[in-house]
Amino acid sequence: MDFPSRGPIKGAFAARLTALSLLCLLAVLGWNARDAMACATPCTVANGTYQVLEPDGWDGKTPLPVVVWFHGYGRTGKYVVNSPRIGGETRKNGVLLVALDGANKSWSVRNAPEQDRDEIAFVKDVLADVRAHWPVDETRVWAGGFSLGSSMVWDIACTHGELFSAYFAVSGGFWRPHPEHCDTGPDRMRYVHGTTDTVMPLNGRQIGEHWHQGRTFEGFTVLRQANRCGAEPTRMVTEADRRCWLWTECAAATEMEFCLHDGGHKIPPDWVDTSIAWANRLPKN
Repeated sequence: MDFPSRGPIKGAFAARLTALSLLCLLAVLGWNARDAMACATPCTVANGTYQVLEPDGWDGKTPLPVVVWFHGYGRTGKYVVNSPRIGGETRKNGVLLVALDGANKSWSVRNAPEQDRDEIAFVKDVLADVRAHWPVDETRVWAGGFSLGSSMVWDIACTHGELFSAYFAVSGGFWRPHPEHCDTGPDRMRYVHGTTDTVMPLNGRQIGEHWHQGRTFEGFTVLRQANRCGAEPTRMVTEADRRCWLWTECAAATEMEFCLHDGGHKIPPDWVDTSIAWANRLPKN
């Protein structure tokens, strides 16, 4: 039977033709199930934006481990996803990277200069939005950060530790005055700091007339005590160029690690890679 040369196409045949045309169009555009879920870049929530980087070879449906990353002062989420030391490592390790954008490229860390946003509300909004757009492995939702972003990680670990199942951070802790105690402890935390860091020194420093970066060892003690870890580490290990002290005899399934390297204010090249491996080895809550 010939197609009619004019007039509307009616009935079931028209419906089938329309559906076929739509599928062809979507195929041309490269549509798949993952595109239907993903939000625009940057993704937007009520209080800000975030960037997302999916891992290499993901099939578009298997639940993904997630690391939410807090950038350093003056950076952006876009910088994080393009960083070989962060985005490059999450891509190859099968992890969904969620790189948050700080308000005015900064974070509203407790006792720090900028207080532009309720960061806990922002993080909760982002987590809800990520779960609405990607399948998430709920046993592996982690937080990481560098510099002032690392201070943000410490704050969340201390006040809302239940938001993430593990934390790994670099070169940034509490600002003074240190909290006297934590409402919640970071069930699992891995931390590294350079002994020659002058941007956020181990012993802190004054910023302007009113603000002081905290003392890293004292701050970590507050976190350690919140987890009811002993005063002495369980063991000390050397890995790459780092010396690390581990506490494994703590409350519940808590594990804490504090590392030092001889460099300055930087993310060690293997830090995200080894931290993902560490987090993957932890018992599932």
